[in-house]
Amino acid sequence: MSNKKYGLIGGTFDPVHIGHLLNAQYVIEFLDLRRFYYVPAFIPPHKQNIFITPYHHRLKMLELACMNNEKFAILNLEMERGMVSYTVETLKELRKLWGEKVEIFYLLGIDSFLELPTWKNPREISSLARLVVLRRNQKQYSLEEFKKVSDLLVPSSVMEIPSRVIDVTASEIRKRVKDGLSIKYMVTKEVEDYIYTNKLYI
Repeated sequence: MSNKKYGLIGGTFDPVHIGHLLNAQYVIEFLDLRRFYYVPAFIPPHKQNIFITPYHHRLKMLELACMNNEKFAILNLEMERGMVSYTVETLKELRKLWGEKVEIFYLLGIDSFLELPTWKNPREISSLARLVVLRRNQKQYSLEEFKKVSDLLVPSSVMEIPSRVIDVTASEIRKRVKDGLSIKYMVTKEVEDYIYTNKLYI
């Protein structure tokens, strides 16, 4: 296998916050990745009936958050397809672009991993990339739950690594902006300024 190892994480990033950044940097170092890609969802399948900040705002916040890290990059594949964003379709497209010699590590929080059975073609996802599951220090799930999902996937496709414990969520940030509370240090300064300049989440 070549030394081309790329990390990948999908999501709405509404907004991107320090947890997304710190964990990505940690995974880059832990797995010795050449590059780490953020893939903002265009139309998330699990959130089709929920209001989401327009794509161009979410993309711009990602660009601002990533601009000072040469190993961070953004892929617009899901926006370019212009339809519901399915991880399996994104990974298939990347396999065609990058070839079989590139190792793809798809980053998942434990909550997302446990929801994998509800995703489109979870076994195929695990055949296209290694699934890197961020493990919290205090597990909030059972080994039975974890094994139940793992058994649906390609053997040895899942690896667990400890995560940075960052108790920050995008929903909390949106609520704090709406309530007039500070989001300082929860997002980068550039993202914070963008949110207030564009009156997002108010």
